[in-house]
Amino acid sequence: MPDYGVTDNGFAMKRLDTISADIHARLKAEWGVDTTIDPQSLIGVLVTSFADRIAELWEVAADTYFAMYPSSATGVNLDNAMQYGGVIRLKKARTVYNLKCVGKDGTEIPYGTTVKSATQPVKTLQCAKAQTISRNNFRSISVAVIEDKSVYSLTLNSVTYSYTPRENDGSKEILEALSAGISEASGITSTVEYDKDNEREMLTISDDNGNSENVLVLSANLMVTSCTSNLLFETLEYGEVVIPNGTVTEIAMLIDGWQSVTNDKDPVLGRLDATDSEARQSYINRIALRSDNMLSSITSAIFNNVQGVKYITAYENDTDITDEFGRPPHSIEIVVQGGTDSGIADMILSKKPVGISTFGNIENIIIDEYKNSHNVYFSRPSVLYVWVRIELSLIKGCVAPQSFSEITQDTIMNNVDDIAQIGSNCILQKFLSPLYQNLSGVGYVSIKAHASENINDTPTSYELDTITATARQLPEFSYDRIEVVLSD
Repeated sequence: MPDYGVTDNGFAMKRLDTISADIHARLKAEWGVDTTIDPQSLIGVLVTSFADRIAELWEVAADTYFAMYPSSATGVNLDNAMQYGGVIRLKKARTVYNLKCVGKDGTEIPYGTTVKSATQPVKTLQCAKAQTISRNNFRSISVAVIEDKSVYSLTLNSVTYSYTPRENDGSKEILEALSAGISEASGITSTVEYDKDNEREMLTISDDNGNSENVLVLSANLMVTSCTSNLLFETLEYGEVVIPNGTVTEIAMLIDGWQSVTNDKDPVLGRLDATDSEARQSYINRIALRSDNMLSSITSAIFNNVQGVKYITAYENDTDITDEFGRPPHSIEIVVQGGTDSGIADMILSKKPVGISTFGNIENIIIDEYKNSHNVYFSRPSVLYVWVRIELSLIKGCVAPQSFSEITQDTIMNNVDDIAQIGSNCILQKFLSPLYQNLSGVGYVSIKAHASENINDTPTSYELDTITATARQLPEFSYDRIEVVLSD
């Protein structure tokens, strides 16, 4: 094996000084004259000129070699190298909001319809696809009685509720009877109230979680008076566009039957084109897409195909008994922060083997290509709020860096994604290296923390060196919970 070029230890590049020495050694052996005595001689200048061009070719060879690997390639070369693993660089995407839209049943909202926020600067969102405010995808709906004494019935999510009125029953009694039956449905609230504006009784059916996946079918003697559906809108800007809840209120394009709009759900955040460093990190998360390992394949598929996913942790119970975390025998639990429920459930169903059940605190119903219904479960992590106290001690004679507090907070927040993960132990000492790198003149750093599930908790002491999160917890750091103290 040669000492230079492609060796057992990787690529070893021959540099200019070695190339020059080799040429002079060869000339000395052939001519019997030491050509290095006078570097300014004709031979010395020629050797230096030719050696420089040969060194440039070695640099090209080195660049070509390292462009083959995601860990060392850059730019387009990184894109090409990632493709060997079936992965491409994440491209820019818009932030997606599920907006609460109120209107008449059957109101169509065309693609490209715009709404605006009441913030400064104004944020504009457009309808991501043609959608309808409808009883077939409602989160809240109001129903009234059409005067008729026959049987009244409604079918909510494939379950039918019927009532045959008595002789003296009015609209209120009929709707209350239907409401009593609906109240047994899980995750659904129904109430009967008098509508003063229209002078009639109304039955309002609402999804407790604000989801818009409910379907209602009515008998001919009942009618829908108002309907609320969640419709997908996307920002005109690419990247993470965060708009405060309740501020998207202006309908910029008048559509008959559309009464109001607002945002009350967390968005699926967009992104800009991934940088080289971001692409390498995502490559690590997504490279197992073709893996035979079930959990690796599922997590990679979610990272690869579901926008807005930030963290994933996967667990498996391969025993014949329920484990200590409540997972049934031969089941998996995928804990995910970010992304849409339906997108995550789709990926889990597509990658999990037949016969393996899913477990979690989120349920999503997926209809496969054969029209079969599958209940897919996964978990959303609960938040473990973290308060941090950092004490900095200066080297004798050194002056505190300007804005040392802001630099310290930025360093913690810029490195938290690598240290705080779902269900992992967050070791605070891992912050020390980047802190020392960013803070000149600092001789000693003490970092302690307090953790609580209650964001309103007020820490009286900081005693933790390591933050221990449960299997379904994600430690959350925040600028306003990082205290920086400069000691003598």
